[in-house]
Amino acid sequence: MKAHKIPTVILSFLILLIISCEKEEPLPNSVDPINPSDTTQTGSTDTVPLDDPLIIEMIPNALTDFDGNVYDAVRIGDQVWMASNLRTTHLNDSVIIPMGSVPGGSRTEPYRYAPNNNEANVSAFGYLYNWPAMMNGGNSSASNPSMVQGICPKGWHVPSMAEWTQLVEYCANHNELSCNGDPFHIAKALSSNHDWRQSPNTCAVGNNAVTNNFTGFNAVPAGHYDGSNFTWTDTHWTHPTMGDLAQFWSASATSENAAHWTGMSFQDPIISGYSSLPFNGYSTYKSYAFSVRCVRD
Repeated sequence: MKAHKIPTVILSFLILLIISCEKEEPLPNSVDPINPSDTTQTGSTDTVPLDDPLIIEMIPNALTDFDGNVYDAVRIGDQVWMASNLRTTHLNDSVIIPMGSVPGGSRTEPYRYAPNNNEANVSAFGYLYNWPAMMNGGNSSASNPSMVQGICPKGWHVPSMAEWTQLVEYCANHNELSCNGDPFHIAKALSSNHDWRQSPNTCAVGNNAVTNNFTGFNAVPAGHYDGSNFTWTDTHWTHPTMGDLAQFWSASATSENAAHWTGMSFQDPIISGYSSLPFNGYSTYKSYAFSVRCVRD
């Protein structure tokens, strides 16, 4: 019996049809689409390794201080930070933190100050606390985590310099958080998009501030109190620190009288003390009053 040959063109068509009807399996290294209901933002796999995605998650009503103030928090990588500055008037043992006199200050006794010496600024910017107030009798710590509750609510603690370093390096390792692709230029991603003095400097926090705050960390320029006034002098001018600077204490002392801090300036693209590696922040007198952020245990 003579066999009938199937034309090559028809045979090829049948093979393609069979293949197209088979269920497609995902590639071994494919990434599932982001769930639209999930508040976690995942970075592009073009710039971030698949085993280190960018994790940012806002957590509303995450903690309450002694005064009953409620704060949102933000997860950035493996850490959960307060998303606004602390504004409690009490230590955790119910003792009121006295308002510091101006001028005046102490490296040993706890005090708080209103930004720019105006209580109307506290709701938006929080209080400024000297180092003794923040630590609430706790010992200096360089550990990660610091294990120092300090002024923070139960379940939270004041960050060591190592914890600030973890935050900064996490942001620097994710290109989408940097300005113009420079891993040191991450201050805008952590800074609020309002209340900053304008700057002409490219990638500075005060340059086109509406593009700030990709992380939701929302560092606001509450300024500082240096023991004498709320101003600072740079080159040929003196200006209020509120609107210019966001400065935060760490739990890590550098001497009996000084401790590490870090922060942002309206005119800079970098985190204070992060122009080169390793990141160490800066050190200043414990009598200075800065903003405070707590980290979840």
